Parts: sequence; C-alpha cells; structure tokens
Amino acid sequence: MASAKTAVNTSGEDKQSPATLVSSRERAYQSLFNAWQITYDPKNSLTVCEQAQKQGLLCHEGKGTLETLRQINKPVLLRLTDNQGKDYYLTLISLNNDNATYTKDNETKSGDINEMIRKWPGDYEILWCLPQEYEDILKPGGRGPFVTWLDKQLAIIDGNKPRSKPKSTYDMDMVKKVKSFQSSAGLEPDGFVGTSTVFHLIMKTGSVGPVLDDKKVIN
Repeated sequence: MASAKTAVNTSGEDKQSPATLVSSRERAYQSLFNAWQITYDPKNSLTVCEQAQKQGLLCHEGKGTLETLRQINKPVLLRLTDNQGKDYYLTLISLNNDNATYTKDNETKSGDINEMIRKWPGDYEILWCLPQEYEDILKPGGRGPFVTWLDKQLAIIDGNKPRSKPKSTYDMDMVKKVKSFQSSAGLEPDGFVGTSTVFHLIMKTGSVGPVLDDKKVIN
C-alpha cells in the first residue's frame, strides 16, 4: 500500500468497468482488514464475513450519516457514487474533525470529509470484535470475567471511573443500567447482554479495536 498522501479526489470519474468496480471493492476490503491487522484474500472462496470470522472478527453493515460514522468511530468501508452514477469504494481510516484519511485503490489520501459525504448514499461496512471475555449471552445473576468487562463499560458510559474492584456478578443494579442503555440504543430492554448489546457498548465507548479518532474514545 502506498504511504504517500495525495490531494483529495473522491470523484471516481475514471469510468471504471464492472471488473474494475469489483477490484475497487476488493481493494477497499483489503484496506479495511489491514486496519485490523488481518488479511483479506479476494481469491479465497470464503465470503468477506467468513474470512473475518476465521480471524476473530465480525461484520456489520448499515446505513447512516456522517454523524453515524463519527459515533461508530471505526475504520469503515464506504460505497460512493460518481457524477455518472457509477459506484466506487474506499476505506475511511482516520477522521479528525473534518480532515479524513482514506485508502482508495491501494493509495492513502486525505481531504475534507464533507466532499466525500456529498457522493455517499449512506451505505457502510465495518468490522468489529467481541471482547475476549465474552463467551455467551449474559443473564441476570451471571458471573465471570465478562461481568467485570461490562461493569467497566457501564462506568465509562456513566462518566465514572471504573471501580478499583469491579463487580464479578451481574446483579440487579447492573441489569437496571443495561436496560437503560439498551433503550437508549434502540434495543429491546430485556437486560440480557448478547452480541447486539455488546456491539452498541463498543461503538459507544470505543473499546476493542482500531478507531477513526482516538480523541473521541471515552476513558
């Protein structure tokens, strides 16, 4: 991958053929995987998500706005549309205020994020990682290292310092806080901590994995 930064050019006006378009997306996946220090092989018979899972990561696709990208705060693959209505792909790897650093066709470039957003219909793809402490859905009364991890995330979200002796039992006080968080995230407030709840916790706190802007990570 080239390391030199060039002037921003998000027009995609190189009139790509369908074959080139596929390559553009594959190169974007390679950049996304590189951000996580894992490998994507476009010749592999496994799907993108299957390759990610083999290396300990999960996929997430969504549709959002620039604010969504700031909140997610993870390297993200974007599908953009040029002036002729043709799609092309890039991977956003850093976002500091409006200054974006991204890779497109194996080149690292920088420019104003607002220029990119004008050509972005809102589709995005990210990789994310469950904390190593996670084993299965956590239910009220559960115990173990994942409870300690959860207790720390809830403290961070509440703006408090993690306890010097974090909890190891998922008690009713924690369940109440989890239900409140689930409601705020648009999830069913059942108090069960599965992968959907963990995903939103990680997106909120910036824990686990690379970020776009380390200044936005909650400490």
